[in-house]
Amino acid sequence: MKTYDGDGKRVQKSNGTIYWYGMGSDALDETDLTGSVTNAAFKEYVFFGGKRIARCDYQNAVNYYFADHLGTARLVTDSSGTMPPRWREEFLPAGRNRGRGCSRLY
Repeated sequence: MKTYDGDGKRVQKSNGTIYWYGMGSDALDETDLTGSVTNAAFKEYVFFGGKRIARCDYQNAVNYYFADHLGTARLVTDSSGTMPPRWREEFLPAGRNRGRGCSRLY
């Protein structure tokens, strides 16, 4: 079960994840039901120019998002930028997930 607020933003998932928002439409943080920022459930998202560019966890590990020309996140690397990437996604021209050949390393 998912819970939404009056603006249609998802604020909670059935697994106990709570989404915290600022003034925009994207979640800035994720926590467990207690709102703790000191456990593995905590994630903080960093935005620049309206696009998500990074995610930090409770241990201050940073992952960076790289988008294609349409603004879709296609690649996620850790803070050292080492390859292979932590996550990579490929899409067909109509926007569907390519499925075969994509790598979810995250």
